[in-house]
Parts: sequence; C-alpha cells; structure tokens
Amino acid sequence: MIDIVADFIRSYRRQYDFYRTAAQLCAQRCEQLLENNGVRAMVTFRAKRPDRLEDKLRKRNEKKKYTSVDDIYDDIVDLAGVRAALYFPADRPVIDRLFREEFNLIGDPKKFPDGSPPRHPYEKRFSGYWATHYRVTLRDDGAPAQVRYADARIEIQVASVLMHAWSEVEHDLVYKSA
Repeated sequence: MIDIVADFIRSYRRQYDFYRTAAQLCAQRCEQLLENNGVRAMVTFRAKRPDRLEDKLRKRNEKKKYTSVDDIYDDIVDLAGVRAALYFPADRPVIDRLFREEFNLIGDPKKFPDGSPPRHPYEKRFSGYWATHYRVTLRDDGAPAQVRYADARIEIQVASVLMHAWSEVEHDLVYKSA
C-alpha cells in the first residue's frame, strides 16, 4: 500500500531548505518594507518542521484521504511562513496596502475571526484573537538569487504582538494536548 504522507515527507525533507530560504527572503522584504514606511513590527520566519508536519498530515489524512502528493501541497498552505507582529494594530490598513503592492497575492487575505463556530470542543477564555493571513509569492525582481523562489507559496500572518503571543499559547494548549 502506498503511503502518500511518507512520500510527501521524503520529498519535503529534500525541499525544506528551499522553503526556509523563501520564507527568509519574504521576511527580509517585509522588514525592509515596514521599516521604510515607519511601521513598527517584529518579523519572524520559518519553514514547517518535517516531524511536526508529518504528525499534522497523518491526523488530517484521516478525514481528507489524500490520494496524491499534490493533494497535500494543495492542502498545506504554510510550508513557508512569515509572521509580522505589529506593535500598533492601527497599522493594519497600511500593511494591507503595502503587501498588496509588494507581493503577488494568491486569493483574498483570510481574516480571523471569520465568524465560523469553534473547531475544538473547549470553551475559550479569550476570544479576541484577530489576524490576517496573506498567501503570497515573491515578485520576480530579476535578481538571480531570488528568481528561484518566485513561485514559492508563502503565508504571511499579521497580528498584534499580543495576539501572536496568545496564539502561541493557545496553539500549544489546543493542538499539542490533543
């Protein structure tokens, strides 16, 4: 029997550095863009760790029933990720304008909360989390070192510093305790 998840993880391990570098390039562009426009934020980046990704995929596969490696690539949108944690939430409209000018957006940004019911059976003590997730690709600026990464899908999460801190705590409580 073919193990699609194992096949994907084998492939992803070979591509991990590609996704990490794509995220790093995106984070550098974000930092420069925000600094040049007077927006104070902490910008971090990462590529999904293969071991954590495999655990996530095995759980998701129980419901999604992946039939190909491409199904997984279509499902997991944040192999390369950037976070922009804003000091001042009022800077969100500026960020939106800047990101639309600087990056190629893949679809509309996803805004949280989205009004849908909670996915987990616990009662939230704090439900004020808001964030905007942009799915982007880098614009090809012609620099040979960056042309390779122009097609990499990257998710940029934008929220306040406090919201990012809370989301880390909540993520550990909800997802890692299950």
